[in-house]
Amino acid sequence: MRGSERALTATASIVTIAVPIAAGGALGKLWPVGVVVAEGAAIMVLGAWLYRERRAVRHHPADQELLTEILALLSRPAMEALRFHDFAAAWPASIVYPFEAFIRDFGGIEHRFRDEQLEKAREHLYVCADEFTAAESYGHNADRPARPDGVRMRFVGITSGSTEGVPELARLHEEAYRRILEPAWALADAHDRFLAVAIERDYDVKAVAGGGGTHPTVQHLLDLDEKYG
Repeated sequence: MRGSERALTATASIVTIAVPIAAGGALGKLWPVGVVVAEGAAIMVLGAWLYRERRAVRHHPADQELLTEILALLSRPAMEALRFHDFAAAWPASIVYPFEAFIRDFGGIEHRFRDEQLEKAREHLYVCADEFTAAESYGHNADRPARPDGVRMRFVGITSGSTEGVPELARLHEEAYRRILEPAWALADAHDRFLAVAIERDYDVKAVAGGGGTHPTVQHLLDLDEKYG
C-alpha cells in the first residue's frame, strides 16, 4: 500500500470515530442521519484527494531535461516560421534547420522519454519531422540565388509566374509545393500534440517560447550558409 493510501485509511478511521463524537453538537438532533451525511462528505473529500494523488505524475529529472532541450530547438518561433510558408513561392532554407537538427541530434535511444505518453508523442513528432525534411529536400527542389541580405532560398523548381496560362505547368507546380506543405501541416499538428501532452502531464514547457535567441545548432547552420553561400 502506498503512503498516500495508508494516510487515507488512517484518516478515514479517525473520521469514523470522531464524527459520531462530534454529533453530540449540532448534528446530535439528527442522529444518526447527520453522522451518515458527515461521514459520507468526509470520505468523498478524502477520495477526491486520493484520486488526485494517484493521477499525479512522478517526473524523472532526465525527462524534463530532454523535453527542455527539444522545446528549445523546436520553439514557438521555429513553428511559426514553418506555418507562415505555403511553399508555393521560395522559402528561406533556414526554416528547415531546426527540424534537420532534431532528426540528427535526437534520434538515439538515449533521447527517449521514460514517460510513456510523452514518448509516444515524441515518436510521432520525430516521424513527422523526418517526413517533412525528406519532402523539403526532394530532388526536384532547388536552391535559388541568395537574397541581397545573404539569406539562402529554396524553391520547388517551378516559379508561380511561369505557370500563368500553362495549365499543365500549374498542375505540376501545385503538386510540387503540396508535396512539402502537407507534411509541414502534419509536423505542426504533431508538435501541438507533443506540447499538449507535456502540459497535460504537468511538465515545465517554458522553453518553447524560444526567448534565448537563435538556437546554437541552428546558428551554426546559418554560419555555414554565410561562409559557403
